[in-house]
Amino acid sequence: MSSQAQIFIFTDFRGGVLGYNAARLVSLFNSKGITAHIFKDLGQRLFLDGGDAFDNMEALSTHVSTLAAEAELNITIGASGGGYMALRQAAETQFSHCLLMSPITAFDSAATFLDPRGKRIVPDLHSLEPVDEKRDAAHVLKQNTYAGSVHLFFPKRSRGDVFHARNLSLYDRINLHPQDSRMHMFHADGGQTLPGCLNIFAQHEGVAALLEEPQPTVVEVRKTA
Repeated sequence: MSSQAQIFIFTDFRGGVLGYNAARLVSLFNSKGITAHIFKDLGQRLFLDGGDAFDNMEALSTHVSTLAAEAELNITIGASGGGYMALRQAAETQFSHCLLMSPITAFDSAATFLDPRGKRIVPDLHSLEPVDEKRDAAHVLKQNTYAGSVHLFFPKRSRGDVFHARNLSLYDRINLHPQDSRMHMFHADGGQTLPGCLNIFAQHEGVAALLEEPQPTVVEVRKTA
């Protein structure tokens, strides 16, 4: 097992996180010496549209678990629709930390009533996950006795996003970071960037050194007479 940290990123439906597309995400974490695994949900099918070579939940979970075994510290990031899968993989694989940006935390019948924004794709999502309790990340956290931390950044003036944040509020290791915005991807009007969210998380969890860019090694060469 390597001591290297890994980041598992489950994007929003546009393939990014707070304005960072896949290429920028890889560059951001590689600059810090961290391996980043990117999963893009462009098909709006819980990352199971075959785009990442997965068409069922078991295959995806097995792949994530295998990669996670290669490092001592695993962190998952989920944005919007990727929030549910980030939470699920963190719980099932017992990641150290989970960072969420405006996550969708449930897509059961009650969630659809309270947050109708994704209603058109719900029947398809239900066919991918037939067990109703597993459609709610709060239940998944509880069932797996998840011991890691959860940091949730969300726009406090967006009714749907507030619902999804409150859905996890009974989990005792959740850290809520409300942003003064009404936009789903709050950085557009609130000014909070992905690096800013990462810094807040790192300071809170005492892992600031992990996200610092490594300093170049200076080698002193002695002159010989």
